Parts: sequence; structure tokens; C-alpha cells
Amino acid sequence: MDHTRDNPLKRFTAFWIAIALISVFGLASLFISPLAARGESEAYQIKMEERLDLKRGTLAQQEAKVAEMNVEENSALYLKEMGVKPTASGMAVPAAPVAAPLADQTPAAETQADGSSTAAPVAD
Repeated sequence: MDHTRDNPLKRFTAFWIAIALISVFGLASLFISPLAARGESEAYQIKMEERLDLKRGTLAQQEAKVAEMNVEENSALYLKEMGVKPTASGMAVPAAPVAAPLADQTPAAETQADGSSTAAPVAD
């Protein structure tokens, strides 16, 4: 702002004009808000009922499917097939897989007490 156009009187009046405008807007809001429509519209109620009917139907279908599947027996069978053993806490922990040695692998060399190895010598 140019210092020649700035003076305390202009700042003072601009401040009070802003306060007056905010106050008028607040008072107008207080008088107009009771006249505004409150509550929910009928379209919202109709859509709500449709959504609730759809949700009830979906839940009923899910419950019927779960009852049909017999989850407890099937999950126990699945865990048994996969080699998973339940623990005392009820958590299913997978059993450690046991890998069979491959046919082309030779057993690891063992070191004897005198420092010599039992591995077969490698032919060059």
C-alpha cells in the first residue's frame, strides 16, 4: 500500500465496516434459519427403505450360504489337509514342511575330532 494513501482514519473505518457487515450477515442468518426447511425429504425415506430391504436380503442369503457350507467342519478338514495344527490358544500355525533330500545331493561332510573330513574326495 502506498504510504501517501494510508492513514489511521481509513484503517479505522475499514475495520468497523467489516465488523458491521459480519454482524448483519450473522443476524440475517439467525432470522432466516428457522424459515429454512428442516428434516428429511420423502425421497430420502424411500431410498432408505430400499437400501434396508436390499441389505436384509443380502444378509439372509449370506447366512443361508454359511449354514449350507458347514464352516466348522470344512475348516477343520482344510486345516488337517494342509498340515496345520491348532495351538492351545486356538490359532492355527502351519507345520514346518519336511523336505525330502534330493537324489543327486551327497550328504554333508562331517568333521572328525582329529580335524579330518569324512567327505569323499572329488575327482578332477
